[in-house]
Amino acid sequence: GGGAGSCCGCNTGEPRSIIDLDALDHNVRVVAAHISCRSAVRVVVKSLPCLGLLDRVFGGIERDRRQRCALAEGAAVERRAMVFRATFAWAVLERWEGCHVLFGKPMPVGALQWLLVQAQKRHGCLHASCTDEERREENRFLGRVMWLVDTPERVRAYAEVARTRNVRLSVAVELDVGLHRGGARTLPELDEILHAMAEAGDVLSLDGTMGYDAHVPAAPQVLGESEASAHAAVVHSYEALLGAVKAARAGNSSHAHAHAYTAREEQRRAMVVNSGGTHTFHMWSNADVVNDVSVGSAFVHTRYSHTGAAHLRSLVPAFFFAVPLLKRLDQPFLIPFAERLAPLLDVLLPHWGSTLFLFDGAWDASVASPRSLYPNAVFGPSYNQACYTAPRALQLQPDDIVFLLPHHSEHVMLRYGALV
Repeated sequence: GGGAGSCCGCNTGEPRSIIDLDALDHNVRVVAAHISCRSAVRVVVKSLPCLGLLDRVFGGIERDRRQRCALAEGAAVERRAMVFRATFAWAVLERWEGCHVLFGKPMPVGALQWLLVQAQKRHGCLHASCTDEERREENRFLGRVMWLVDTPERVRAYAEVARTRNVRLSVAVELDVGLHRGGARTLPELDEILHAMAEAGDVLSLDGTMGYDAHVPAAPQVLGESEASAHAAVVHSYEALLGAVKAARAGNSSHAHAHAYTAREEQRRAMVVNSGGTHTFHMWSNADVVNDVSVGSAFVHTRYSHTGAAHLRSLVPAFFFAVPLLKRLDQPFLIPFAERLAPLLDVLLPHWGSTLFLFDGAWDASVASPRSLYPNAVFGPSYNQACYTAPRALQLQPDDIVFLLPHHSEHVMLRYGALV
């Protein structure tokens, strides 16, 4: 499988997922150049769910940091990942020693318990006979994982698991900076979460925040909004809430102290302050407030990220499906129960001169090559043999390959197993 395995493949005669490595490397350079040297780049694993692919992206980011950010000789570039599944988190943690993992959504307690069991098995701490050194190694390992909390109830649930397992968890608070998908939106809401954190004691460590800004590109101009004004509102909301988090982390819950917060002050600390995504990473180029910027599908530039936005125009597609052609029928298109219309359709729709059936179907994807191939809306969708039409002049025969450009990489990149 391609999720946690190698990214290689063999010719089975079936569709394959293809990565153009030259295009990928180009996109990594473009994306990294938009992000301030004062911020870390956090790679979103659900958009690039293959360890070999992640390794390539991490390597490109490291080269950019060393060349553009003038790092000292031998200085380390920390690899950072955002994950949305406990199994992916475990694969990343096992693959790269030192890689820091942030969960991009609050996880069920069962996911937390599963990962803790894996870690305790790894370090020999599943039972009470664990040595002090094994316990220290386990806590160092778990310190690389940051769990997202959005409510006081989740804080308490995580704290109970941590006490039961005799571990300390690193957590980040989810802040609602305009998306309204959960997290603390107001200072009173945030105070409730921070109070629960204080009650939890030493089993939870407040180490970060996440304020996702996916709503910014959808700012309605008809209401007088713009991406710039929406981003400014995000920054304002983040600053107002982040000050309270910083104060709580320092052991002082005073809002007066929180208002004294400055972005530059926070950047000198180890606290993770995360935001960004494929459509907004460029807005954090000056590292105002945020010091940890997430990017995912932009690295492979699917149609989802191909919006025409200025910061994406220099990106190129790097992820394709390669799908064999199964059948070609060079005859007027025949509609079941309406075959007599075929001669008329042949005249009215000359680009329907040939009917083609591909291996598999129901892709959320557009044809990349050959360009003169079109989905047949009359025949309808098929999960088994997708029907397309093309002019008879098209030079394409059974066993030839059609390349499709997926509209996104999440959930579909692993559809055909290992990447090629």
